[in-house]
Order: sequence, then C-alpha cells, then structure tokens
Amino acid sequence: MKRALENKIAVVTGGSGAIGSAIIACLERQGACAVSLDVARPAAETDVINMVSRGISRSDILKGIHLSMAGRYTKLLRSIGACGDVAITGGLATDIGLCRALEEKIAEEKLAMSVRIHPDSVYAGAIGAALWGAYRHRVLARRTEVMA
Repeated sequence: MKRALENKIAVVTGGSGAIGSAIIACLERQGACAVSLDVARPAAETDVINMVSRGISRSDILKGIHLSMAGRYTKLLRSIGACGDVAITGGLATDIGLCRALEEKIAEEKLAMSVRIHPDSVYAGAIGAALWGAYRHRVLARRTEVMA
C-alpha cells in the first residue's frame, strides 16, 4: 500500500529540536524523505550586528541572509537528490524574500525543482506542536499510571 508522502521530500527547519524531530519521524512514517535544516542563531546575530555597524542597509542584509539560507537549502536538496515540487511550510512559508531567494537559487543552479507554498502552510508548525504535545501528554500519563 502506498503511503501518503511516498517519494516526497520534506525539509524541516528546526528539525534538531524535540518538536522538529517528532515532525521528521511522522513524515518518515508517511513515506517522506525528511531532513533537518537549522540555522546557528548566535553566529547569525553576530554577523548582522557587524554588518549594521559597517553601515550596510537592512534590505541588503536581509537579502544576503535569504540568499545564504537559500544556498543551504539548495545544497541540502541536491545532496538528497530532490527534484520536482519543493513545499515550504511553517513560518518560513510567509517569508516572501526567502521564497524568492530560493526560487532564484534553483533557477541559477538549473535544478529540476520548483517552490510551492500553500496559503495554510504556516499552520504546519502549530499542528506539529499540537501533535507533539498530545504525544508527550500520553507518555507522561502512562508514566504516572505505572508509578501509581
């Protein structure tokens, strides 16, 4: 029986955390090839502070961040052999600059994929958090029953 996400690739931002890793596990159970992509926040903050102090405009800084993230995405997508539609979900789906930078990188590198965004995709993170919360609640309830 074919699983719902068979032959689909999911890139989960923040996948190294508890919620992200649970989302990856769920996607894999549905047949997706799921991978994690995280951004090292402290290093990024230091870079931005340095650029502001050098007088670089906010729009140029943001464009650079978007292109850097898009470069990391395309590198990861190439490494796992992604092709076809690439869906962006969660909060990043509302970041038009990032979505355009990703489209730009895909075109520049002549990759056989296209970016897809659904208007409701921003809810993916919230749904994932709710599922993780329900799972944790069940686990803790079982532990409490065993201890009683």
